[in-house]
Amino acid sequence: MDRKGISPLIATVLLIGFTIVLAAVVIRWGGDFITETTDTTSCESDLAQACATQVQFSIGSPSLDEATDEITLTLTNDADYAIDSFTWVLNLDGSTVNSADIVEGLEAFETKTLETTFVDPDSDEGADYDLVLDVEYDVDVIPLISVEDAVDCDGACGDNRDSTSVIKLAETE
Repeated sequence: MDRKGISPLIATVLLIGFTIVLAAVVIRWGGDFITETTDTTSCESDLAQACATQVQFSIGSPSLDEATDEITLTLTNDADYAIDSFTWVLNLDGSTVNSADIVEGLEAFETKTLETTFVDPDSDEGADYDLVLDVEYDVDVIPLISVEDAVDCDGACGDNRDSTSVIKLAETE
C-alpha cells in the first residue's frame, strides 16, 4: 500500500502561516483592548479630578408646595465650571425612597431656581410620589458634568453632593 501525505516542508510552511495569522489576531484584539482600557481610565481620572477640584455648588433655602409635593431649590454654581444637570435623591431615615433627574444645569457662577415632583416608582401611570406628613426628608443633590476637552466623558460627581431637608407639615387649624 502506498502512503501519501504532505511533505514536511509544506507542513512547516502551513504551521508558520497559521501562527502568523493567529498572532496578528491576538495583537489586534490586544491593541483595541489596551486602547479602550486606557481611554476609560483616562476619562474616569479626568472626571474624578474635575469633580474634586472644579465643581462647587450650594443650595439655598428649600421650599415645598404642600398641595403638590413639588420641591423647589435655589442652586448656585460657586465655580468657573459648568454643571450639565443634576440628580436629586429623596432619602428617608438614611434610605433612598426616590430620585429625579433634573435636565437643567448651571453655567459658571450662575444661580437658578429648580423644582421637581418625584414620581411614584410603584405607579404604572407615573403618579406623583406622596410625601408623608410631618416627616423630614433629606434631598441629596448630585451634579453631573462633562469633562472639558474630552470626547464622551461625562458622569456624576457623587462625592461632591450637597444635601438639604424638607418637611411636609400637617395643616393646622
